[in-house]
Amino acid sequence: MMTTTWLSNPAHPAPAMHWAKPTTAAILGLRTRAPRKAAELGLGDEYWHRALQTAGLGQLMDSAAVKLVLVPSDRAFIDLLHELRLSWAALCTDLPRLRSLLLGHVVTDAGDIPLCDLHGAGGLLRTANQSVLRLRGDGRLQDAQGRHAALLGPLPDKQGNHGGSKSASQLIDRVLRPPEQGLLELLASSAEHSDFLAALRQTGHSSWLAGGGPFTVLAPSNAGWAEQVAHLGLNDQDRCADPDAALASLVSRHLLAGRWLSDELPWGGSLVSLSGDALRLTPLGLIGDGPCSQTLLSGSDKLARNGVMHRLAKPLTPHAHH
Repeated sequence: MMTTTWLSNPAHPAPAMHWAKPTTAAILGLRTRAPRKAAELGLGDEYWHRALQTAGLGQLMDSAAVKLVLVPSDRAFIDLLHELRLSWAALCTDLPRLRSLLLGHVVTDAGDIPLCDLHGAGGLLRTANQSVLRLRGDGRLQDAQGRHAALLGPLPDKQGNHGGSKSASQLIDRVLRPPEQGLLELLASSAEHSDFLAALRQTGHSSWLAGGGPFTVLAPSNAGWAEQVAHLGLNDQDRCADPDAALASLVSRHLLAGRWLSDELPWGGSLVSLSGDALRLTPLGLIGDGPCSQTLLSGSDKLARNGVMHRLAKPLTPHAHH
């Protein structure tokens, strides 16, 4: 078995191949005891409870206010340490980060979604660290970084019964992580929004999005953006008296104050964009006016540290330009 020096000293990188992951007992310093089948598979919850105690959240599982907790298995925590090149001690030293990580597994709106519906697709679940999980179907969840976690079933209590605590507990096979990128970083990582990002920078709106937020960005695709810019003559000095001002006005129509997830948008009402224009949201799920109204594309609700990004096929233009 190869040594795991890097777990106690991150300066030493992990071996590239044949790395033997440490056992739960080895990392947590727990006493050796008779092996159980679940423990052998890394499906216990020793990491979870030790992390709760370290973070000062030891009473979380017994709180009547908590309806659903998604508990990463011991194997999931071991995988996280391996992925982040951290020791258990290093993870627990940063208490704000640890608390945020743990609270990202506490679902705050579970009362509205029956547990049997966790296997459905398309729904959004809010968590206690202000993050959001998406239900992917087939017993999978997607965290704010787009990573999937599988539901492994109800977590038994210490006597082997299910549902021993006041809150419902579901064991999952991955540690859920909050967003790490800001909105500008999120846009920069998306090739289909490079033109819109360039327009944000050209008009100075990128500095607005660099703030703490929260903000909502309605990001048009490159194809739709290029078509609309050409239609409005923003690349032609002869057709547009002040292309910079027109471009700034167009860009700012896609920026909203506040974090508006798709199921929180005031459908049937309107929102005022940074440009000062009212964006209409129809009861049928369309954004915009007249023939240029459109729906949010699949892959919207992308979370960032300072807000959320939605995908559009084309820009939102004032009704006079339709």
